[in-house]
Amino acid sequence: MTILEEAQKLVFGERREQYGGIVKCLDYTARLWSAYLGVVITSVDVTQLNILQKMGRLKTGSVQRDNFTDEAGYAQLGAVCAGVDDASDSR
Repeated sequence: MTILEEAQKLVFGERREQYGGIVKCLDYTARLWSAYLGVVITSVDVTQLNILQKMGRLKTGSVQRDNFTDEAGYAQLGAVCAGVDDASDSR
């Protein structure tokens, strides 16, 4: 299975079952981060910041496949939140 296939399986399968609607969850996280930081954070920002976290793990630790898988998943989630990916089961 490729990293992209694995990311989609997680995002639209296991993680969706664990956490519910993707956009709803990311919108809620954005509101929490906004309140905490005192600046407006969007759901797209949440996905991009999570990608940066994964990049930091790669830079400071050992190379792990799941970091790349998570980055791919967050990238697709960002596209869904931005309205440029019409994944049917993302809400």
